[in-house]
Amino acid sequence: MVSILTGATFQHWITKHDSFIFDCDGVLWNSGKRLPGIKKLLNLLNKEKKHTFYLTNNSTKHFKQFRSEFEKYEFPFLDKQQLLTPTTLLSPLIDTIPNFDRTKDKIFAVGEKPFFNTMKEFGLNVVTAEDHGDPIDLFFGKKVKLDEKVKIAIIGWDRHFSWSKSALLSLYLYNRPDVTFLATNPDASFPFGKLQFPGTGSLVRMVEHATGRKAKIIGKPEVTSFEVIQRVLKKKGLVVDKKRVCMIGDRIDTDLKFAENVGISSCCVGTGISNIEDLEKTDIKIDYWVDNFGDFF
Repeated sequence: MVSILTGATFQHWITKHDSFIFDCDGVLWNSGKRLPGIKKLLNLLNKEKKHTFYLTNNSTKHFKQFRSEFEKYEFPFLDKQQLLTPTTLLSPLIDTIPNFDRTKDKIFAVGEKPFFNTMKEFGLNVVTAEDHGDPIDLFFGKKVKLDEKVKIAIIGWDRHFSWSKSALLSLYLYNRPDVTFLATNPDASFPFGKLQFPGTGSLVRMVEHATGRKAKIIGKPEVTSFEVIQRVLKKKGLVVDKKRVCMIGDRIDTDLKFAENVGISSCCVGTGISNIEDLEKTDIKIDYWVDNFGDFF
C-alpha cells in the first residue's frame, strides 16, 4: 500500500533512509525550471549526512553539463561518483560482452554529440551515421559500406533521428547476428512542463520491430547502476542496507520499477510523467507518494 507523505511523516521518511537516489528530469527540474522544494530537500539531506545519487536515463548531456545545471539551480556540489547515466554505465557493461575487444572493435551509435564524446572519453571506438553513406542511396544503385569492426549497435536519445539512421541500425542488426543491440533506456516519453514528447524507447521500438531483435537496456529499470552505487559506498567503508535506500522518481515503469527490481524503497513524485491516478493502474510496488516537495518547506 502506498503511503502519502505528509508534514507529519516527512521527517520520519528522511530518518529511516541513509541513501537517496534521485531521477533528474521531472524530479529535480522540468522544462528548464527547478522544481519546488528540491533545493531545500537536497540541502537538508546534505546537512544530515545522507548519501545522494542521481540516476538518469538522459544520455544527451555530458557530466560538465549536469554540473552546470546543479550550479544554476544552486544544488549541492555534484561529484562525478554521484551521477549515473546510461553512458557512464556503458563502459563497465561492455566488458561483460563476449567477443568485444575495446582495443580494436567498434560501436555504431545513434544519439547526440555528448553521448558520443563521453563514450570516446572512456576509450571506446565510436562510429556514427556521418561515417556511413545514406542507406537511401541503395535504392539508386549505389553501395553503402558497413564497418566490419562494428560489434555493438546502440541507440540513445536523438532529436534528429531519421529513417536513414534506423536503416543503418537495421542493416547492422538484421544482417549481422554477431552485433550486440543496446539501448540507453526504454522511456516511451519524457516531460516538458505539462507536455510529453516521444522518448528513446519510442525509437528503440521502431528498430526492434524492423529487425526482430530485442535491445538490452542499460539504464533504468535495469539494476546495473545499483551495483555501481554499492561499489561507491563500499569504498567509503559502508555496507548497503537496501531497506535504508530510497529511489525518488516520476516514472512508474522505469524509476519505480528499478526500485522494485533492486529491492529498495521507492517514492513517486507528481512533478513529471506519472500522476496519483496511475498508482491504481500498476502492479509495480511503490512505497510513497508526494505531489511535490515544496509542500514540506
